[in-house]
Amino acid sequence: MTPEISYRFNRHFLVDARIPWYLTVKNFVPKKVNNVVTYPLMQTQNVIGDTATSGYYKTNHKDFGYMAGATVGFASGNSQFGLSSNTTTYNVSNLIEYSVGPFNPDIEFGVGNSSSLLHQTITKSYTAVGQLANFQAGTDIDLPQNISLDLEAYENLPLGNQNVYGTITTKAKSGKITTTTILEGHGVAEDNGFTAELNIPLNAHFTLTGSYQRSIIQSMDLAGISITWRLRAPKKRISIDSLIPDQ
Repeated sequence: MTPEISYRFNRHFLVDARIPWYLTVKNFVPKKVNNVVTYPLMQTQNVIGDTATSGYYKTNHKDFGYMAGATVGFASGNSQFGLSSNTTTYNVSNLIEYSVGPFNPDIEFGVGNSSSLLHQTITKSYTAVGQLANFQAGTDIDLPQNISLDLEAYENLPLGNQNVYGTITTKAKSGKITTTTILEGHGVAEDNGFTAELNIPLNAHFTLTGSYQRSIIQSMDLAGISITWRLRAPKKRISIDSLIPDQ
């Protein structure tokens, strides 16, 4: 569950704050016994992730739109289960979009120092801390009954050494797939692939979302279903929602 509060100053500026809450989590957690470290699969309940606050500036001219976003993350989460960066983090992103009928092609690029602040519809089992560039391109498609389908290709590219909290799955050139717990490494948090997100408004306040993510370099298929409840319904659909992360 991800409670979030936001405030729109005008049609250009928006700020928000959010904190994820996990009812139950499983992960490989390091355990040291007699100077030997193992990584047994463990489970915990009622833990939170890192708190994040964001500010956005959006403007448009005819069919073109531009948005700049800056996010700061605070280490309030549980790093043992891969839910925290253990430090204050940031991400700065830019989004350019163009509307052509029902299609809204977009390009997003940015830089930061935490994988947890990137646009991810599904939370992964790790948080990587270190300089990281992010790129994304795709389109949002307007369907009947206010339904929307968002299709994107993404690349998260480490620019230096990474500290990793949690477990990462990688695929070698030989085709072998391994899941490892890496505390530090160069480029270990690289990720690229495709995402699909279908949003179905149930009424003015509830939206049903189905998400799918295919990670090519990490050889993972992730799927999820969520329901979003808005206390105050928006007056009209705004593309700024495409950058605000869902959990």
